[in-house]
Amino acid sequence: SQGRYVDGLVAADFKLEEDDKPQQISHFSASTDLPVSVGIVLDTSTSMERKISTATRAIDRFLRDIHADDEIFLMTFDDSVKMRQDFTSNRDKLWTALDKVKLSSATWLFDAVIRGTDSVQRGKYPKKAILLVSDGVDTTSEHNSGVALLAVRESEILVYALGIAPDSQREPMSEQTSPGGAGGRVP
Repeated sequence: SQGRYVDGLVAADFKLEEDDKPQQISHFSASTDLPVSVGIVLDTSTSMERKISTATRAIDRFLRDIHADDEIFLMTFDDSVKMRQDFTSNRDKLWTALDKVKLSSATWLFDAVIRGTDSVQRGKYPKKAILLVSDGVDTTSEHNSGVALLAVRESEILVYALGIAPDSQREPMSEQTSPGGAGGRVP
């Protein structure tokens, strides 16, 4: 009733009626191969300098492994949030956009989560998700982690976070704060 996916259902979980008369379900199968609208949200801040090649290789593997019909966008964030490639199923366009990524100062992590959540909702498929790739340290977002978490919860979109450990000379993520006072943890 709330539009959420429910796993593990079998034919016995349903009651089928035609003209108020019970009918037998003759065929029932669950499809795990439905196309998906996916947003890749990549941290391109300078804190990712030694980790960006690992991150782009992980995204490259992801793009090779997901279904050919899936539509994907690539968004980056550093001192701003930028849509690098809007929804497409053309992997060459995505790889070209990924190859052009440059690093910049600052990290708008929480703002990127909010914008990514908004953007993925424009996807044409009912099943939607975000792949967030970051070292998890927000430095300059206008919004705090609470606002980002609320945006994710209200959207009911799945967010998969691929965390890349912060540099050892930085403070632990739980002690980092953004100007808005939010902890530096990935929501």
